[in-house]
Formats: sequence, C-alpha cells, structure tokens
Amino acid sequence: MHPSNVEQPMGFKTVEDRREYHRQYRAKLKAAGRCRCGYEKLQGFSQCGACVSCNRHSTNERNAKRRKAGQCRHCGKPPEPGKSKCASCAAVGKAWIARQKARVVAAYGGKCECCGEMEPTFLTIDHVNNDGAIHRKHLGRKIYKYLEQEGYPKDNFRLLCWNCNAGRHINGGVCPHQVVA
Repeated sequence: MHPSNVEQPMGFKTVEDRREYHRQYRAKLKAAGRCRCGYEKLQGFSQCGACVSCNRHSTNERNAKRRKAGQCRHCGKPPEPGKSKCASCAAVGKAWIARQKARVVAAYGGKCECCGEMEPTFLTIDHVNNDGAIHRKHLGRKIYKYLEQEGYPKDNFRLLCWNCNAGRHINGGVCPHQVVA
C-alpha cells in the first residue's frame, strides 16, 4: 500500500499535509527562539541540551560506523590513502584552523613581540611562564579555541615567531634577540 493511502495520524489527510504542518510548526519554533522539540535553546547553540546530547551521541555512532567501514567519518566518501578524511573534508578542516589562527594572531597584535616578524606562518603562541607542556597536557591541541573562549588573555600568553619561541627554550627563558653581546 502506498504511504499516501495510509490513514495519517492526527487527522492529516495526506503525507504532504502532515509535512506542511511540521514545516510551519518548526518555523514558528525557530521564530520564537526555541529548539525543534519546543524547549529553550542553550546559549550559543541552535538546540536545547537534550537535543545537543542526543545528536552528539548519534554523530559519534555514525562516525564509528564510517571509520570501521573505511570511509571518511564526516561525509562517508572514500578517504585519502593513509588518512581518515577525504580531501574535501580535510580542506574544510584546514581552512577552519587557518581562520581560527588568523583571529588569534590579530588579537595578539599580528607580529612577534620580540623581533617584529609579521608572517602568520611563522607566528605561534608562547606561554610566558614556560608552562606550555603542562597546559598542552591538560588542554590537548586546541589552544586557539581555548584562547578565543577565554577572551584572548594577555597575562600568560603572547605571540612570538618560532625562532624566538625556540630561542627562549634553548636560552633558559630569554630570546637570543634580547641577549646583549
């Protein structure tokens, strides 16, 4: 039996009537700033806490199935050889990180505090108190996201080029540019 011939719940005559009702209902919820289930959205999310949690769980399940099947975990296409993502998903991820880094670099002045290097490729975040290893162990590799969430704190972080950052490490906390010969 065709689905449009089946009696519809809630008194809908056709599948199209039911779909149109739900489209209008979702539009009304969106206009009221509510989640699709009717509850109030979490701040910074497009859904309520229950829906965010449910979607995270289903996304993790979907990603695990795709990984097991040897597919890109984001889109299901075949990944690049030796990689877990396809080329287009990898490019999207790299572009996202590049935009995040650009925001962080701009927030910290756009140049190395020691030598004035301005090429973004050479710039990195320096932990002023030399506690970067401890911080990375706690935080992982999400330093840019952390700095954005914390409002770009200047008390324990600064922008240095890779040379100045490595020079500080080798020279006991003092950049070679600052050593007077």
